[in-house]
Amino acid sequence: NVATLLASNLFWQTDMQRWTRRNEQVAQLSIDDINTVFRRWFDPNKALTVAAGSFAQAARKAQPAKAPAKQSVQPGAAAAPGDDASPAKR
Repeated sequence: NVATLLASNLFWQTDMQRWTRRNEQVAQLSIDDINTVFRRWFDPNKALTVAAGSFAQAARKAQPAKAPAKQSVQPGAAAAPGDDASPAKR
């Protein structure tokens, strides 16, 4: 938000043009520039993955919904009383 930007500018003793300059500098980066920095400063052996949240709730949401069991009536077989597939209701 604007208040945060203004506070940041006051803290770093800069102006709003800082963001424009930064965006222009980022736009000028090549993939080789990014890869050079990545190779120099990133060590995958020191990388850390942090996960936070409700894992039980996430696991429940991730499980596919169970479809109701499909019942079939074999031709000529007697249906259970009250079954919609009974011959009396056909």
